Amino acid sequence: MMIPKEHGAWFMLYGPFFAGIAAAKSFDWSVGLLLIAATAFFMAHSPILTLVRLNRSQPARRTMVRKAYKVMCICLALGISVTLIVVVHEKLFLLIPLGAIAILFEALHTYMVYKKLDRSLLARCAAICSLTTLGPATYYVLTRRLDDTAFLLWLLCTLYFVSSVFYVKMRVDSFAGKKTAAHRKWLCGIYHALLAFGLALFAALEWIPLLLAAGFFPVILRAFWAILRVQKTLNLKRIGFAEVAYTTVFIVFLSIGV
Repeated sequence: MMIPKEHGAWFMLYGPFFAGIAAAKSFDWSVGLLLIAATAFFMAHSPILTLVRLNRSQPARRTMVRKAYKVMCICLALGISVTLIVVVHEKLFLLIPLGAIAILFEALHTYMVYKKLDRSLLARCAAICSLTTLGPATYYVLTRRLDDTAFLLWLLCTLYFVSSVFYVKMRVDSFAGKKTAAHRKWLCGIYHALLAFGLALFAALEWIPLLLAAGFFPVILRAFWAILRVQKTLNLKRIGFAEVAYTTVFIVFLSIGV
């Protein structure tokens, strides 16, 4: 119950991690500890949201509340301890502001959950921005630099994973015949059109390799294909597995091209 069950969230965490390693073109023990710390913080996410959502006044839920507190404290203690080891031993003090940025985005997401707006676009984007900070953090730990490449990793990973939010919301609303369906299609189309234009511009200015931009092609194509065709079926499990496949392609292209 306390383990995050969304497959996409795990990819949003570990995808930027492997991209950071590829960008740095190195690996050592300190980045392994960083992964342990990031996983521990991520594991604390579910119990925190459980505590936010539960009505603690109901006696039947007191056991769940105690369990959530226990798991949260263990995960946070592990994450903080391992992070301090990396920061102090390796003198990687810029991990602190990076972590603060991730915490701010996570706090925003938690607040949106508290307000029962966890399915909103803002809540989803805040969670993605928090998870993808592991990309620049990994690159910084391995290179001791927070340069343009680090922030480019964060930007590209964030832009990629936000595209899935627009896409899935559009698919769900279109199939359900909601009043917001047309609005969702416009938002999804505009986002992916701007994404394609921005990537083409970045590639033309030689800010990113063309191969890296090509990693976005499958998700841009699937978005416009879904916009143009009539939604007769909706299989969320199939959509989830497809998103995992798209993400794998994106991470491979990002790792090669960055």
